[in-house]
Amino acid sequence: MPRRTREWSIRKPSITPIPKALLFFGLFMILFRIISNLLLKIKEPYVDILLLSHYIGFPTVFTYAFIKIFNEINFDDLGFKRPEEALKSFSLGALIGFCIILSFLVVFYFFGFAKVLVKMAAPEPPTILQEVLIMLILVYNEELIFRGYILNTARKSGLWPSIVVSSITFGIAHINNPNANLLAILGLIVAGFLLAMTFLMFDNIWAPLGLHFMWNFTEEKVFGMPLSGLSPESWIFRVELTGPNWITGGDFGPEGGVLPVMIELIGILIIYILLRRSILQRE
Repeated sequence: MPRRTREWSIRKPSITPIPKALLFFGLFMILFRIISNLLLKIKEPYVDILLLSHYIGFPTVFTYAFIKIFNEINFDDLGFKRPEEALKSFSLGALIGFCIILSFLVVFYFFGFAKVLVKMAAPEPPTILQEVLIMLILVYNEELIFRGYILNTARKSGLWPSIVVSSITFGIAHINNPNANLLAILGLIVAGFLLAMTFLMFDNIWAPLGLHFMWNFTEEKVFGMPLSGLSPESWIFRVELTGPNWITGGDFGPEGGVLPVMIELIGILIIYILLRRSILQRE
């Protein structure tokens, strides 16, 4: 008689989308912090290399492993499909990011809340390339976590719930940043909405990656404004925010101010209108 063979398969844990996204976020934050603290206790000269490798590589490794355990999707499904559109989408996202930061500065200057000073203190080209590359990788990690995985996973429970979940977790992730307060976290949640809407409009991760990168680069390196509580290292200008902190964001940066948040809300409305029009055209 022919011998029967039994096929074994490992069933993946069944978790509904939003709890799965929150589990992903919670585990990532806990493990990332534990590993970071352990590395910081090392007193050897090579610890800087280990920390950099951890900051650069852990988000991708963790996301890939989590997908293999809990999801029936591929890594490419997190917004990396159609790589031929990457450069165009990244460039358009970068243009949006630059325009947003420029509009912050124009509004601040119009109301007398900013002084613009010329600095022109760019480092040597190798250092510029290194800092740009590190900034790009760190932005990629945040987009992978919040728009790539959390937004995409939660979308199975509805469009707006996924936007809300990805944006709130994005804000919470920065709660320990220097000079963070409730208004700053709310501002980052609104920024998360903007990035999520950009992801949905372009249907890839490249556009929010470009927006996020150019936002950070323009705010810190070009105009020398604080970036989410971090002290700026400007290369071209130095902008002194002189208005009330609750309006300009103060030492936290424009993300934590009422005026920038209003500009972001206008941007979200514009992207929503464009996204809705695009969906109607597809139908």
